[in-house]
Amino acid sequence: MNMLQGHEQLLKQGIESLKSQDFNQAIKVSQQLNQQFPNYANGWYFTSQTALGINNSKAALQSIQNANKLSPNNIGWQLTQANIHIQLKQYQLAKELLLDITSSALNDNQEQQLAQIYSQLGLSDKALHHYYQAIDKAPNNGDYYYNLATELRYRGDKKLARSALEKALEINSLDVDSHALITDVTQQTAEHNHISHLESLLSKSLAPKQKIQVLFSLAKCYEDLTQYHDAFDYLNQATALRRQHLHYDIKQDQEAMTLIEQELNNHWWQTTQETTQETTQESLALTPIFIVGMPRTGSTLVEQLLAADQSVFAAGELNEFSTLLIDQVTKKFGTPRSQQALIQHSAQLDYKQLGAAYLKTIKQRIPEEKANSVKYITDKLPLNFLYLGLIKKALPSAKIIHVKREPIDTCYAVFKTLFQQVYPFSYVQTETAQYFLSYQKLMSHWQSLDSQLFYDVDYEQLVIEPDQVCRELFNYCQLNWQHKYLDTRLQGNSVITASASQVSEPIYKNSVEKWRHYQAQLAPMINVLAEAGIPCD
Repeated sequence: MNMLQGHEQLLKQGIESLKSQDFNQAIKVSQQLNQQFPNYANGWYFTSQTALGINNSKAALQSIQNANKLSPNNIGWQLTQANIHIQLKQYQLAKELLLDITSSALNDNQEQQLAQIYSQLGLSDKALHHYYQAIDKAPNNGDYYYNLATELRYRGDKKLARSALEKALEINSLDVDSHALITDVTQQTAEHNHISHLESLLSKSLAPKQKIQVLFSLAKCYEDLTQYHDAFDYLNQATALRRQHLHYDIKQDQEAMTLIEQELNNHWWQTTQETTQETTQESLALTPIFIVGMPRTGSTLVEQLLAADQSVFAAGELNEFSTLLIDQVTKKFGTPRSQQALIQHSAQLDYKQLGAAYLKTIKQRIPEEKANSVKYITDKLPLNFLYLGLIKKALPSAKIIHVKREPIDTCYAVFKTLFQQVYPFSYVQTETAQYFLSYQKLMSHWQSLDSQLFYDVDYEQLVIEPDQVCRELFNYCQLNWQHKYLDTRLQGNSVITASASQVSEPIYKNSVEKWRHYQAQLAPMINVLAEAGIPCD
């Protein structure tokens, strides 16, 4: 067997191992390849794929870097390396790597990959450019039009998004994703609605995920048409089917929130040291604004209003704090073996180090052209409410805004939304209400530690008296309010959230008390809240 046959045969064996998810064998093969053939670029690339398969991003990065040194003109591998940088929160390194990639050297699939990477980095203009380039190179690929539409939707350009989706559906009339998205970005009317298209899809052989999408879309259509009985019928079918395919036990979330209260208690609050405001150079120039609460309570609207000020950069929903928290726990105590261990260890960290790591990471999110003007950066991941005490310990200068909404309106808004890979409590009425109660209890706990820990914004008050509420909110953030900021359509910020189709509209009151149309159908949810002393009337 000559050397070429040696690595070809080993690589073939390794690929088969990866396909069958035999990671132990794949690791053995990668070790052989790297030791016996250290200058074999494909061997290092295979090792990077093996490392990704076992969720070892750091090893994957080292291996793909070796591959790219040996084969510096492989654009596909460069895109892989950029994606790994993003996984590791190394946003600046990802941006630098992409500077050397030019469209003239890319095929349509690589254009698409590059666009998606730029979208993840929050560089929407560059993402759009490469989406259009992909379409120019492969004008009959419907997926490219759909992906373009998602970016346009995030930017609030629903008209162009609809045009792209119509083109996608011309190419493939059975594209469920495009049918669902065009329903989402379009207000349905009696004269112009998507109901017949969606109902015809139900007669097809659909995968569960696709059927769920269609059912949620039909519920949205009928609600727009004020045909509430039909709307709730489809919503019930959609949520029931979605819940069937989830492995979820709400008791785990409830127990976790209870344990947070027990571990991060008043004694912990009084005895642990906070960082100083002058922790790092980043903290002198950049103040995080956390916007927290239950999903679907108006956090996206609040972020867009704040971002009207040129000194505020809207970074969207970030998981940086929780990721860096786990990293700090792992470095100090080893990989946490349970949620309980993670919570207990989080009470014993170097919060100065955690805050510095957070600021260093999120600073990379800000585009270079805005670096000098941005003084604040928003992080609107709702579930950051789980970490408020830790956030304040690590980042005492941070602003924390809690957006709250009437309990039953909150629960109904969550229940009627199809989320992507998050909020598994949202598909059963009783579970949604039970999660809400645990959230509310934890928020009360945080407030008991420090009454000034966060600032409350009432959603209903915001949409009824926006000028007054925003004036007070901006004052809390030490920003200057201007009435023109109320037109969120002028901001031009991308929004990657379930609310993206709404924030491009002027502030409206349509969602207030929408639950009343379903008062009888929402009895299970209402009863759970009522038993906890929260009447819905």
